Amino acid sequence: MLIDYLKIILGIILAVLVQYFIVDQINFGPYVKPYMYLLSFLFLNFERNKYAQLGLAFFAGFFMDLLHQSYGMHTAACVAMVYFKIKAEGVILNTEAISLQGHHHLTPKYRGFRFYAIYFCILIALHHLIFFSLDYYKWASFLTITISTVLTSIVSFAFIHLIKTYLMRRE
Repeated sequence: MLIDYLKIILGIILAVLVQYFIVDQINFGPYVKPYMYLLSFLFLNFERNKYAQLGLAFFAGFFMDLLHQSYGMHTAACVAMVYFKIKAEGVILNTEAISLQGHHHLTPKYRGFRFYAIYFCILIALHHLIFFSLDYYKWASFLTITISTVLTSIVSFAFIHLIKTYLMRRE
């Protein structure tokens, strides 16, 4: 069990470093800032301790904040996203049915790609909405926050889905 958490922590560190040193160096435009490190805790197993998931989200966000000197914006957004992910798993998803199918996290095979995409896009958009609201921090930037949230969420979901699809085919 401890080894599993160490693997997850090393995966988070790797994802954050790839985010910082590679993805953040690519210019996607003024409104698009995809965050691929969200993959680290979007696909955590249902069986994981809920408090451990929140702790891992805090760790990832705090590590991003240290690298970007963003004063808790990533931490707040990550913890809020994982909190709503945990609540959504209990209300929307039938985690027992998914586990009986042999999966430990949501896949497109459970209820189709449309449900899968909407579910993860909402979680990613929630992260980005909180992050950009804290980043711009004024009502005059409402349009910028909205545009950045929508565009970044779409691009982030596309990259996360491509990475996850690639990783699933390697297994």
